[in-house]
Amino acid sequence: MFVNESFWNTFMCSHQIIRIEVTLIEIYLTNGGFIVCFRKGILLIARLLSVRRMPVDAQKVGKRIQEVRKARGLTQAELSQMLDLSTKYISNIECGFKTPNLNTFVAIANALKCDANQLLSDVLDVTTGQESGQVSEKLLSLPAEEQRRILRVLEVMIGEAR
Repeated sequence: MFVNESFWNTFMCSHQIIRIEVTLIEIYLTNGGFIVCFRKGILLIARLLSVRRMPVDAQKVGKRIQEVRKARGLTQAELSQMLDLSTKYISNIECGFKTPNLNTFVAIANALKCDANQLLSDVLDVTTGQESGQVSEKLLSLPAEEQRRILRVLEVMIGEAR
């Protein structure tokens, strides 16, 4: 995974918390750990001591990808061409037979012009994220002028609520 942004990160080393500003370049997952590469040759090799795994329902994620793809008016073939993946692989993801890796998942979200929360809304335990994803999807399915009109109304309503 390649990232090109500066961020603050906190590391725990020998019971001390160290806060440094670094630019993350790459993260490689390995068996039992991960390697993180930063700009200026800094390398962090860490061992995962415990990871709480949350089961992800591949069928729900696949179904959301399919719903958003159809809402955008794309076929599986068009999406697969945008991502340089096979149509069969996209079909397997949408049916829940395959789970995309993180890079592929991000590429799908970008191609569909939606955020990850929208694709994970049936899987996450966050109701507000689910609701906002549904509202966003409905809003994006409208013509641009209608979207602007609704956003103006929302801005007025939010201003009055404050």
